[in-house]
Amino acid sequence: MPRNAVIACCVAALSASCSYVEKGRISQPEVLARAKSVYVVRDNPSNEVGLHLESAFAGRGLKVSSGPMASKKKDADLYVEYVDRWNWDITMYMTSLDVTVRDNRNGQFVASGNFHQSLAHSYPNTAQKSREVVDAIYVSAGR
Repeated sequence: MPRNAVIACCVAALSASCSYVEKGRISQPEVLARAKSVYVVRDNPSNEVGLHLESAFAGRGLKVSSGPMASKKKDADLYVEYVDRWNWDITMYMTSLDVTVRDNRNGQFVASGNFHQSLAHSYPNTAQKSREVVDAIYVSAGR
């Protein structure tokens, strides 16, 4: 095989495995389906990922509020916790995002979604990845 073809195959293989959004994990699809409001726990108000998650849930038709866990609204149907991890390579980039959705009445697990990068990373658009994780949760719930 010509050298250029080998290089092209290696680049294609590495770029295809740079990042992925996992299929959402659903425990209580009925709770997710009937939810009208969500509280996004944002202990760091300057974190842009929290804003992107708010937008993603609002895009799914939910009334969204956010703030620290201590200020969680009692009237929200769901609450969302997330962990975003970052790394540095020329610029900061998100390496993973783990989103957990819980029933606000009892704190029980409802659903989760994840984004992860491999060693051959990309510089993902955090708004897009946040939306893809939320979409993966709803798609797995049949919504």
